Amino acid sequence: MYKFGEILGGCLTALLFFILALIASTLIGAFVGWVVGWFFGNTILNFFAAVGIEGFSMAELGAVFGFIGGFFRGNITNYTVPNNKRTTPND
Repeated sequence: MYKFGEILGGCLTALLFFILALIASTLIGAFVGWVVGWFFGNTILNFFAAVGIEGFSMAELGAVFGFIGGFFRGNITNYTVPNNKRTTPND
C-alpha cells in the first residue's frame, strides 16, 4: 500500500506540473501576442481576417498559440560528430 501512495503522489505531482506549465504557456503566449501586436498587429489580424478568422485580439491569438504550444515541447539534443570528423560536400 505504501508503494501505491508513492505512485499516486508522483502521478498527481506530474499532472499538477503539466497543468501549471500549460497555464504558464498560455499566459506567456498572451503577453507575447500583445507585445507583437504593437508592431505587427494590423498585418497579422488582416491575414487572419482574409482566411476567415475574425474577432480576436492579438493577445487572444497569442494565448491560443501558447495553449496549443504548451502541448508540444521541443527536444534540444547536443549532437556530436563521432571522433570529431566533420564532413563537407567536397570531401
